[in-house]
Amino acid sequence: MRSEHLQHLRQVCTTLRHEKLYARPKKCSFFASEVSFLGFILSSKGVAANPAKVEAITTLPKLKNVHDIRSFMGLATFYRRFIPGFSGVTASITDLLKREQFEWTPAADHAFELVKKLMTEAPVLRLPDFSKVFEVSCAGGVLSQEGHPIEYFSEKLNNTRRRYDNYDREFYALVQSLRHWRHYLLPKEFVLFYDHSALCHLHDQRKVVFLLRPSFCCREESLFIFPFETLALELTPSPA
Repeated sequence: MRSEHLQHLRQVCTTLRHEKLYARPKKCSFFASEVSFLGFILSSKGVAANPAKVEAITTLPKLKNVHDIRSFMGLATFYRRFIPGFSGVTASITDLLKREQFEWTPAADHAFELVKKLMTEAPVLRLPDFSKVFEVSCAGGVLSQEGHPIEYFSEKLNNTRRRYDNYDREFYALVQSLRHWRHYLLPKEFVLFYDHSALCHLHDQRKVVFLLRPSFCCREESLFIFPFETLALELTPSPA
């Protein structure tokens, strides 16, 4: 690792010299085990949330007005990649922004405390390695490699999409996840996991979707530009 670090430093310094750019020594650090960068802690283990920012979230008092909600959501949303199902967790809080009069509800209070708890339990996200196979799980909205999460993704459904049947909601979540991570997934084949049995026949259903769901054609076309060939099915055992 040390020799690789030296090689990278040599490349950077050579480029700076060639472009006649300068670095301020007191703002540089070398051979550090971790570094703080734009609200994140980067290390050989991966990417973690900055503890100072996490503390700022977890020590916030109860929200008292719309301005407090917007400030809290702005800070929490910055770290949404660390929280599974973030949009669903915070839905009770963001719904308060639609009301004419502010009223803090028990559901919003529960979501507020849950976000704090999840931030203290936020995992260290692995840095993507393009030499390895990416894994996408639509069930949890997570991009991973070798079982280690790289990023979580979620999206709050509007009133129209909430009325979709279960298959359509799963299909929509699938396409949105792939679109969100397309910069990782388009270059090479990846593994797709899902928990809806109907989705295991996506390739076979392509013409059927076009015929029975013409409004889905755009999403279907955007789905098949991705190079997934290996499909795996996650099944949750039924309770005895």
